Amino acid sequence: VVALNVVATFERILSEMLADPGRRISTLNCLSERDYAQICLWNNEQRPSYEEHLVHRLFEQVALLAPNAAAVCSWDGDATYEQLDVLSSTLAKRLVERGVEPGHYVPVCFEKSIWAVVAALGVLKAGAAFVPLDPAHPKARILDILHRVGAHAVVASLLHAPMFTSLVRLVVVVSASDSPPDDWNDLVRCSSPTVTPRDSAFILFTSGSTGIPKGIVHEHRSVASNALGHGRSMRYGRDSRVLQFASHTFDVAQMDFWTTLLHGGCICIPEEEDRRYNIINVVETMKVNWALLTPSFASLIHPDQVPSLQTLVLGGETLPKEAVSKWADKVVLINCYGPAECGACLTLVVTPGTGRAPNNVGYALPNSVCWLAEPENHDRLVPIGAVGELLVEGPNLARGYLNDPSKTESAFISSPSWASGSRPRRFYKTGDLLRYNLDGSMDFIGRKDDQVKLRGQRVELGEVEHHLSTIPEVSVSVVAAPRAGCYTGELVAVVQLENEQPHAIHGTSLVVQPDCSFGIQHIKAHLDNCLPSYMVPTVCFVVQSLPFNTSLKVDRRAVTSWLEQMAERQDERNGQDGPKMNGSQNLPATNNEDAFALSCEVARIAASQGVKSSGTLRGRDFALHSLGLDSIQVISLAMFVQGKFQIKLPMSILLDASVTINSLGEFIRQARQGGMGPNLQNRFSIGKKVRLLSAQLTEWASANDHGTIVAERTVYNVLLTGCTGYLGKGILRRLLEHSQQSVILLVRSSSADSGLERVVGDVQIQSWWKDCYYPRTEVWPGDLARPQLGLTEKQWQRLCGQGRHEDAIHAIIHNGAKVHWSSPYSTLEPANVGSTLELLKAASGSPFLANFTYVSGGRLPADEEVSGQANADPAKLEPNSNGYRKSKVVSELLVRRFAQLRAINGVQVSIIRPGYIIGHANDGAANRSDFLWRLVAVCVDVKAFPRPDTDTWLYVSDVETVARLTVSTTEQVVKAPTENAAVLMVRIHAGLPLSSFWAILLQVGYRLDALPFDEWMARVHDHVSGIGQQHPFFPLLRVFEADGEDEEASAVEDPGSEDRDMDVEASGQVEEAVRRNVEHLIEMGFLAALRNEKLASTVHQP
Repeated sequence: VVALNVVATFERILSEMLADPGRRISTLNCLSERDYAQICLWNNEQRPSYEEHLVHRLFEQVALLAPNAAAVCSWDGDATYEQLDVLSSTLAKRLVERGVEPGHYVPVCFEKSIWAVVAALGVLKAGAAFVPLDPAHPKARILDILHRVGAHAVVASLLHAPMFTSLVRLVVVVSASDSPPDDWNDLVRCSSPTVTPRDSAFILFTSGSTGIPKGIVHEHRSVASNALGHGRSMRYGRDSRVLQFASHTFDVAQMDFWTTLLHGGCICIPEEEDRRYNIINVVETMKVNWALLTPSFASLIHPDQVPSLQTLVLGGETLPKEAVSKWADKVVLINCYGPAECGACLTLVVTPGTGRAPNNVGYALPNSVCWLAEPENHDRLVPIGAVGELLVEGPNLARGYLNDPSKTESAFISSPSWASGSRPRRFYKTGDLLRYNLDGSMDFIGRKDDQVKLRGQRVELGEVEHHLSTIPEVSVSVVAAPRAGCYTGELVAVVQLENEQPHAIHGTSLVVQPDCSFGIQHIKAHLDNCLPSYMVPTVCFVVQSLPFNTSLKVDRRAVTSWLEQMAERQDERNGQDGPKMNGSQNLPATNNEDAFALSCEVARIAASQGVKSSGTLRGRDFALHSLGLDSIQVISLAMFVQGKFQIKLPMSILLDASVTINSLGEFIRQARQGGMGPNLQNRFSIGKKVRLLSAQLTEWASANDHGTIVAERTVYNVLLTGCTGYLGKGILRRLLEHSQQSVILLVRSSSADSGLERVVGDVQIQSWWKDCYYPRTEVWPGDLARPQLGLTEKQWQRLCGQGRHEDAIHAIIHNGAKVHWSSPYSTLEPANVGSTLELLKAASGSPFLANFTYVSGGRLPADEEVSGQANADPAKLEPNSNGYRKSKVVSELLVRRFAQLRAINGVQVSIIRPGYIIGHANDGAANRSDFLWRLVAVCVDVKAFPRPDTDTWLYVSDVETVARLTVSTTEQVVKAPTENAAVLMVRIHAGLPLSSFWAILLQVGYRLDALPFDEWMARVHDHVSGIGQQHPFFPLLRVFEADGEDEEASAVEDPGSEDRDMDVEASGQVEEAVRRNVEHLIEMGFLAALRNEKLASTVHQP
């Protein structure tokens, strides 16, 4: 057969050459009639037709036929088809009543949860299209998607709703407290009759080569055609219990949803940590019998550990022979392939045999027709056995790319010259290079562009390079994903810095820049703000010069070849991800069996990474994080511990930077003996930390002593941090509306323009921004956690006062901080304490600085108001459990120390101590992520609040008052400098009795019991633990459950400053503001509606 095909191809080429001897060889059509006839036979020339249906209508038909069948089995609740129908219809009605209509795109943002399914189905029933968002993605990327889809409303979980309150007009919270109204039977047809199968169902955003993600628009009919067409071939059915493993933003997740539901199966949804690190238990407890995984992840599981699994689909990566031999005789093994534009699955091969090549992707599914065309000319098909670009035809194709007609026209083409028929035919050009085998199956060869797949996730290398180019130090870069060598499967950045050698023409060898301070941490700090984690390189090489080809383009092939030829990791020498053995030591001689076993397993994992010093890890103690393990390797280590020691380690331990082999071994040893195990975090010492950092401040101040006060003290330029936060927006508004000062904003962004766009976009929702503010507003892209705040050298010099007075920063308002209640101090220190230290460092060197204002952490239940110590030192009041509070305490003490050091220079230092900050009485726009409203939410849920022993005063201020007082400190001037600092402490005493606060909740209609604290705490613990991480109070459980105070903190001495208080009393409008905030939170769905206070009875809570 092969010989006949070759002869036919040769005859075709020869005949074309003889017919026109002057033709260019590149224009010859090499496809013989023999090959064309065979390809048409394989494709059957019967083009599948669309399933002209609405997705939610098909679901309703299944629900009507099997109302009591299990539709969702989730860690946070179960639902039958009837219950899922009711819940989604209830949500649909809420959305329609709030203005959602056909043609709208509604982003949905959920952790792994039953409510993610409810939300997607509810949006479809409302006539709109949903847009899945990943809450783990950078805020800049999420903001870009919201802008591009023109989002007016977002549907989100309780956990993630707060991030959208200032970004869109409407945030609809979907949670276990939702209950259907009495007339739910009328809701199943609430979808607008104007919705048709040609309307959008959902949009998936994927990597884009120009640096901008592409929005793939899928219509109802393509989703229905895809789900119904491939479902049977992939063994979906009414008995299927399908593992929902993929992220909601991936095409596979939509297949998990709709193919499962339209075939009457059950979606099995694990909790996020179990999904990542305890999948064996998930499969067992949820009785999963169908799963789609990447081969890398499946390699961590042994078939004997998951006896319920009947069908295993592997995709996203090349299928290794080891996976086939491991699984083929235990399950129905399917290898699938397909891009997101074609609905995730395009081809498959069932039970691939050992005779097939690892890159064989099988045959086209019934709803798809596959053609291979010349990569540079889609009007010519390639012969059998030749490599061609895959063109896909069929009803499963997406409509195109959102608001991008040029990209759509380039990728989705109509009727190439070889496509016969009277009707226009539509094809998608995948960019994938494949080859036909003699049996009609296809082998995947590679890409015609720079797109790659890593662990099943699509990455456009050009998008990563685009964002690398925005780093000021980077001149030019190449990002590669080597397919051989020790960096296989990793994303590697190779960069040339500014002011290095001129670019080299092809042929010059690459030389790593020795002793270079720029590295992977700089890249991560920048890219983490704008790219998902899977698109951020894990390795960086700084080279003296990158090679260019004769077309004066970066020679990507030469760079990739250089990386693929490395048999051993070189980045250890480059100061990066290798284990830092110089800080290691031998394990203790006693009680070290567990630690020794751990070191051997880590050495094995390191060897698989290609780490050349892996053999030296055996029997050594070192920090786990120094290896730079990826997620698969961390999971592998966790599974080793669980299998060998029968201990399930919290992933927070394995990911903690302070954990060593020895401390982990000791933890396991004590846990096996029945103990709780040691605290693996180093004990926090406020006193030691403050003394150390104060010494640095003293050194900087001494080196930059400017003597007496300068004559010019007028404030022209104000630097503001945290301007995109709740209070920060209020401060910015006050600065722009009530002064003529110029405002410099420190914003996490890739450029000044994008940062300003982000700021203006945030505040335009509040309708106060004016065009006249643009000339007075300047954005400095930066990062609180980076040295010198991530600023350019010129910006840092301005901040340090190295230049003219009119260009300098005259006042600093430090309002920015990373707020995370469950993070340890070590995680929050770089952003919260580090930023304060960097600003004080700059302030120490500036002769022009007049004011430094620090916004402290506010008052919380453990603060002095509860204990009655109105003037207590904050260092004595922080409980041992909260890293955020500790970071604020350390920062405040450093600011006090700075006040001492700069008193003689006349810098006015102010510290703002607000209470809880709420929305103004005019609009009640509350900050739903705030501690106070999280507390109210859980009290409403459990129908009780903690009864105070005394009628404690609750310190509450509206955001406009706090912003006004903060800005007023920039007008304070030290007229007579003294040796002793006078810190202006702005203690805002506005508020109301705690009893009055709870009375407002009762007055609006909630029925709440006043319980003793312990009884209330027990009820809260049971309720929040049952719902899990999606409950807004979940991260705050520790705050209330922690006992005692930090004894070491009590011993810290005040640096000796003499406070000058500005006490601000109650305003009289607080009660009205609280009432309006509560009403606003009810309207927005954050607090349970007062609809007879019914809780959802249709969903079983575990």
